[in-house]
Amino acid sequence: SKLEVPKACPPKGGGMCVVLKGKERYRSIVSFSAAVFTRWGKKVYEWSDLDGGWDGRMGGSYAPDGAYFLKIDARGADGRKYEIRKTITLLKGYKENAGE
Repeated sequence: SKLEVPKACPPKGGGMCVVLKGKERYRSIVSFSAAVFTRWGKKVYEWSDLDGGWDGRMGGSYAPDGAYFLKIDARGADGRKYEIRKTITLLKGYKENAGE
């Protein structure tokens, strides 16, 4: 089994966040749950489908740029347990080629 997640949620056109989710190279995952929290521990979003994810919204509007905490619990068909706990960064205002 294999499961990886990005470290940041970069923007797409219009300042919206590309959906934060597991990288598409995952394989053989039989159970999955994920949640995003503010730095103060407030749950912002949760999902249980590998094809789902967080679009950067909090309470119906876009969350401010900054650090959030991602918690993922998953299990692979091979019995491997994934307990991913990491800080992620929301970057709505980032422009990849700014200044060039």
